[in-house]
Amino acid sequence: MQTFAFLLFCKPYPPTFKQFQIYAAFMQTKIGWTKLNFDGSSKGKAGKGSIGGLFRNHKADFLLGYAEPIGRANSIIAELAALRRGLELVLENGWSDVWLKGDAKTLLQIMAQRR
Repeated sequence: MQTFAFLLFCKPYPPTFKQFQIYAAFMQTKIGWTKLNFDGSSKGKAGKGSIGGLFRNHKADFLLGYAEPIGRANSIIAELAALRRGLELVLENGWSDVWLKGDAKTLLQIMAQRR
């Protein structure tokens, strides 16, 4: 499995305080697969929420992205809305082999327990 790494620097560069680097990697999917990275966020416990996600093919080429406001929501609802919108786009585009990637531990626990 190959990874593609990107090096990001904080701005302004050079920073006035301690310099730092962030390494991000795209883990390549199997040939023929599509990867969905999704995320949801909210301001406070039940503030304005928004969702976003992007699809890439096995070469890490951009296929499709989305970003939308969802109104008032907590963080779990926002994460669920981001996943739901991503899955709607999977169906609309006829993709069948899809790798889902999100960062909400609680969402994964809910899905694992099938609640």
